[in-house]
Amino acid sequence: MISVKQDKTKAAFQLLIFVTSILATIQLVQFLPAMMGFSQPYIPIAILLTLLTMLLSKTLLTRENQSLTDLSLYWAKDLWRNALCGIFLGGILFIFMIGTLILFTNLSYHIDETTNLISFLTISIPTLLILSIVEEVIFRGYFLFKLKTEFGIRTAIYVTAIIFGLYHGLSFEAAFGPFTFGLIFGLMALKSKGLILPIVFHFMLNWMQALFGMKEKYTSGMFELVFVGEPTFIEADKLGLAIHLLLLVAAIFAIEHHIKRRKNMES
Repeated sequence: MISVKQDKTKAAFQLLIFVTSILATIQLVQFLPAMMGFSQPYIPIAILLTLLTMLLSKTLLTRENQSLTDLSLYWAKDLWRNALCGIFLGGILFIFMIGTLILFTNLSYHIDETTNLISFLTISIPTLLILSIVEEVIFRGYFLFKLKTEFGIRTAIYVTAIIFGLYHGLSFEAAFGPFTFGLIFGLMALKSKGLILPIVFHFMLNWMQALFGMKEKYTSGMFELVFVGEPTFIEADKLGLAIHLLLLVAAIFAIEHHIKRRKNMES
């Protein structure tokens, strides 16, 4: 019994070192690409962090005499099926969210004629795809699956989602959305036993946001969201919060359903 407790304490400490090292490195490397003259610093940063995370994961697994498959993680399991599923689900969810806001509030949109289509595509697709890859590799790769192996599905999904939320900001407004989607990304990774589904789903959500000018940090959008006329009976930010709360409830229900199903299969 003592040895099991010691093993879990050791695993928790190892995972803490893993995520702390990665997050500290994120803060340290942000200024390097600009110093080196990169016009789009996010791509080299993301590539560097992805390689670092994979190297650290490999090092820890080697020390444990394990591989990713021992943790039930297969990088490209059912590649095309999961990729298409991620595109479909990400697109449908974003259309539902933005469509609800446009339908029930005074939010509208118009074409941004200052944005060039070719420029938008050549910047938004590689940038947002690589950023989605690095975040999924960090939070839903070794970290998630090792947590699941040592502490169970529920702990793994919620811990990674909390850290993912705090990584995006320490305020409720900044962390709540990423936390909610972190639950969804984590469940997708565990259910698919790979990262293709959460990566593509994550990318599709980000790309659709960029399309409507919601990712100006990386690229201008093809459309611009604007408020027209008088405010309706419900404000857009309050309806947006309600949509996120609905997604949170749905995510929690799906997680519990997945856990119950796994227990029934193992019994």
